Amino acid sequence: MRRLLAVPAALFLTACMSQTETDIEPYPYSHHSDDRMIGSIVSVDGEGVSVDISEWAQRQEEYPTEQGYAYLAEITEDTEIVFEDGQDAGRDDLKLRQKVLVNPPMKVENEGTAEEIVLLKMTDEEIYSPVYSHIDDKVNLVLLYEEGEPPSQEKDIETIMRQVEESIVAGSFPYEENDVADYKRTFGIDEFPFYIVADRENVLLTTSEASEVYVFFEEREE
Repeated sequence: MRRLLAVPAALFLTACMSQTETDIEPYPYSHHSDDRMIGSIVSVDGEGVSVDISEWAQRQEEYPTEQGYAYLAEITEDTEIVFEDGQDAGRDDLKLRQKVLVNPPMKVENEGTAEEIVLLKMTDEEIYSPVYSHIDDKVNLVLLYEEGEPPSQEKDIETIMRQVEESIVAGSFPYEENDVADYKRTFGIDEFPFYIVADRENVLLTTSEASEVYVFFEEREE
């Protein structure tokens, strides 16, 4: 009998910091209901979608773990794909990290045929979550690079983190054409790799030049 499928950490664009039970409120995912299986798409293929349902799967847990869980939703010609407002959608609208409601919800097995997939509305904060800092008083430095070509510029990030007096968080991830975030249009990206610096609410710098990142943090220290 198949059960919940663990999602490798590599599937996620952002890493979670470990928390103790005293750091979080009990039952943080209790707002999820049994009959509304909501999650985010982590992969799309010709047969269906894999949906991260980690929060929904742990909705009854007093202190959830950081373990990820996925549901494999098979899409057939009978599967109805719609936007939240009821407008018809299609397979091309199934983007990575898109928040979705899958019906029927999982019972025991970690896969099944979807009768309906509803594409839920997302805020800009949700769409561009990998860019913004998730820690108070720290900015986030992101290196966005062409998929399949790990950038040598990652060493620049390491150097910046060692040199700047300011405490920052940083990371890198490949540009995905099928991601729910349209990074190229939003940030005017013409070439990769590309640097983005942001705090919890605002994008502070976008550039394709590492030298401009150095200057940015030097000026913040003055």
